[in-house]
Amino acid sequence: MSVETLDVPSSDPDPVVACYCATFLKPEMLHIYRQIISLERVSPVVIAQKRENPGRFPFNKIDIVPKPALHFLRRFWFRQVHDKPWQISASELRVLIKVLEKRNAQLLHIYFGQIAVHLLPLIRAWENPSIVSFHGADVMVDMNKPAYREATRQMLEGVKLVLVRSESLRRAVVDLGCDEKKIEVQRTGIPLREFPFCERNFVAAATEWRFVQRFHFTGAAARYLLCVAHFPASERDRCRRKPGRRPQFHARSNGEWPASFCNPARWNSRSDRERRERCAGARAQC
Repeated sequence: MSVETLDVPSSDPDPVVACYCATFLKPEMLHIYRQIISLERVSPVVIAQKRENPGRFPFNKIDIVPKPALHFLRRFWFRQVHDKPWQISASELRVLIKVLEKRNAQLLHIYFGQIAVHLLPLIRAWENPSIVSFHGADVMVDMNKPAYREATRQMLEGVKLVLVRSESLRRAVVDLGCDEKKIEVQRTGIPLREFPFCERNFVAAATEWRFVQRFHFTGAAARYLLCVAHFPASERDRCRRKPGRRPQFHARSNGEWPASFCNPARWNSRSDRERRERCAGARAQC
């Protein structure tokens, strides 16, 4: 198995932390990139199976350890035949340990819980400590299967520290069998300098909130409407001109307001016809 090194090891006096991220990085992983490049008291290096978007996420100290050619057979054997999570082979384990030793890594940080399950042999075999971080949906991947849940419990037992993004994730990880003393909440930072100051029009905000209450928009729908109302008009126009770009600030192409934006539970005394008319009326007044 070949290893592609994109930078020669440096003689940096700071302790080296190896960050394992299977794909470095997908567009939605900006928060991970910010976390890695913001480290100051340690020197981060990245280990990945493949690299994406290098222009958007520039980083030099990275080792690419690709999947073996027959990885798909191993994955099929574990997932389809035995119905349990696949784990790295002995040859993959030797390569990863060699990379960690070459980088003189003092700590291994594995991003995403379901990835750490695949690296359980590495967590057990490597002499230095490992930590894992959960970022959201990875706390639920295949947790309805006993074998996956048990493998996750063993992984949580093997690592020294578990980082989570919120209190709700902390509770979810505890439910998976993790020692609560191992868990630390590390919230996602917001780079405030990248957001220009915009004075709030409280009169307009109150009017918009009355609109939200009048038509009983709740939860994500209410937040969406209030966000769109304060989004710069130039940006909304630019998004409309590019249908493939997110977010889309218009409703459906036929002009109808999605019925899922309305909360039927608030209209128990209304007929189905009245509910549909009210949704249509809400769209007409936007």
